[in-house]
Amino acid sequence: VILADDHGIFLQGVTSLFAGMEGFQVIGSASAGWPALEKIRETRPDIAVIDAAMPDIGGIEVIERALADEGCRTQFILLTMFTHPQILADAKAAGARGCISKKDASRELRAALKNTADSAAAFFVSESLRPMQHRIETGEIVGLTPRERDLMKGIADVLTNKEIASELGISVRTVDAHRGRLMKKIGARNTADI
Repeated sequence: VILADDHGIFLQGVTSLFAGMEGFQVIGSASAGWPALEKIRETRPDIAVIDAAMPDIGGIEVIERALADEGCRTQFILLTMFTHPQILADAKAAGARGCISKKDASRELRAALKNTADSAAAFFVSESLRPMQHRIETGEIVGLTPRERDLMKGIADVLTNKEIASELGISVRTVDAHRGRLMKKIGARNTADI
């Protein structure tokens, strides 16, 4: 297992949880996203437990970049202190096998690791995040892709489709397509709704 978290004391605490855990061994740790990605690429761990928010790149981006590498078999668990449902949707969309609230880590890390090691198991969600998972499953919260979030930011900044297209390096037609999917996902009827 590789661990990554920018809070040194929390990282030490999580590392110490492995002392009495049979079948799992910490082979490396990092306090930022880029070093975590490098360690994952170098050591090819079975599992990586990654903090969602780090100073350089966050856990979601680390997961997406690692899984884009050919032959990457690492399974990912995202650690978060956030309680917004979007973090679960983003973790799942990025390819994580589970998401644990930092406040649940000491109680649920072992269960999350065992769940993740079982490739047939469902996406693991720690206890304090389960109400948010229900909101996603019922359609109350819909996960947006990174591109859809970029588009929303452009719309919020009152940019035209042409300006958004230029900023994102895509065509106006592609912006129109993304806008249509975005509006459908969130139930928006117009730009003001978005």
